[in-house]
Amino acid sequence: RFDFFMGRGEKPGSAVVWTLEICELGFSMLGEKELPNKVFKAMLGKCLGGGKTGSSDPACLPNSGPRVPPPTTPVPAPPAGAVSSTAEVVPPPAKVVTPPPPESLPPPKPADADVGVIIPAEESSDVPNIIHISVPAGPGVTQDQALCTGKYERMGNERANGAPVWTNDRADRFLYHGNDDNWYVGDEEEMDLGFDCDQGYIRHESAGGMMPHLLEGDWERGEEWIEDPAITVNLDGTTKPATARNAPSTKGAKGKSKRRK
Repeated sequence: RFDFFMGRGEKPGSAVVWTLEICELGFSMLGEKELPNKVFKAMLGKCLGGGKTGSSDPACLPNSGPRVPPPTTPVPAPPAGAVSSTAEVVPPPAKVVTPPPPESLPPPKPADADVGVIIPAEESSDVPNIIHISVPAGPGVTQDQALCTGKYERMGNERANGAPVWTNDRADRFLYHGNDDNWYVGDEEEMDLGFDCDQGYIRHESAGGMMPHLLEGDWERGEEWIEDPAITVNLDGTTKPATARNAPSTKGAKGKSKRRK
């Protein structure tokens, strides 16, 4: 038995056909690029009586009318006194299809393949549970930026654009990976966006899937993304002394993604 879905094609007179099930064994060609061409040719040849599939089946031929069973040859009665016996018909063993070994299958494409940080957190030893961030107060540092200072704990299985997420003790700051290949520290606004954004108070460009505490170079402060060598992101909580900075800002100084040329 063959189960199909049929639909109209894009051009007049064309059709699209999907096979759902072949016979009662649940045979499927899903993901097999070579099988459909072979199977459909065999099916068509069987119905039309062509190819190497043997004699045609009248029930499959167009305008063939109702199917008439072939004539049967009468079987002579056994001689008197003979003992009849019925031989047991044993069906041939079913063909077992062994799936290919896992190493021969192509690796699945990650859902966030366009983002530079795709690290299964449960499989990487570089993903820490605790990260310490310090944004020392000083000239040019806003209160909102200084509030990024603190201990950040990983939020279980929460992920942002393929990477883990950490939150501070007050749960009002989040260390996350944006959708533009930058690590950010943002607040509830970014969390409400599902971290599908490119904004925050501080940021650092990601590098080949590195975790934020392993990045080299200075972090930047919004909203003009000024490099700040006093910002630290590490595991042991060590800090740097505040250095000379630009004039203080009266804004929250949260910036969106801006790449300098």
